Amino acid sequence: MKIFSKDFLRGAIDRAIKTAAQVLLAVLLTSAGSDLVPTAGILEIDWLGGLSITALAVVISLLTSISDPESTAQSARSLPSH
Repeated sequence: MKIFSKDFLRGAIDRAIKTAAQVLLAVLLTSAGSDLVPTAGILEIDWLGGLSITALAVVISLLTSISDPESTAQSARSLPSH
């Protein structure tokens, strides 16, 4: 299995995008209303901190894809084609 095949890249990108969305949403929702962010206004959110945690999660997601390239490529084959 080639790591940089079309199916692998498609599966890895799909997994990374889903991970980024889930982590950023979780970070923003858990920080809203806490001592770090006393109000839930969009300007009061610690965007840099949230994006930093999200970037780390995306790196971990990509490493997970690399650790199991066959499964990553197989998951891409089940995605709808454009």
